[in-house]
Amino acid sequence: MSKFTKQEVGENYIKGLELTLKELKPKLDDQVDGLSTKQLRRALKATISYVTTREDDRDAGALKPEENEFIGGLFAAYETSVQYAIHIIGQLQKQQQDAEKSDKGE
Repeated sequence: MSKFTKQEVGENYIKGLELTLKELKPKLDDQVDGLSTKQLRRALKATISYVTTREDDRDAGALKPEENEFIGGLFAAYETSVQYAIHIIGQLQKQQQDAEKSDKGE
């Protein structure tokens, strides 16, 4: 069993996030074209609700499968973007800490 360094694990994690976002974009683009205005409005409202309340309050039984899949894709894109942003913030904090250590001569 090979062991990965923390850096390798982090790099693989970020590659996974980037790949997820890259794969979601064309799929979501195609799905938008296949949904009606009413379906898109429901999807947008469900996504806004999810982002602001962190709860999936849609009535999945009342939606067509393609709507549920599209909404799931939007939720996945949102969650992946959040994780990516957290990673970037962590990198910036580390750079700032390293710069402060360097300024202090540590």
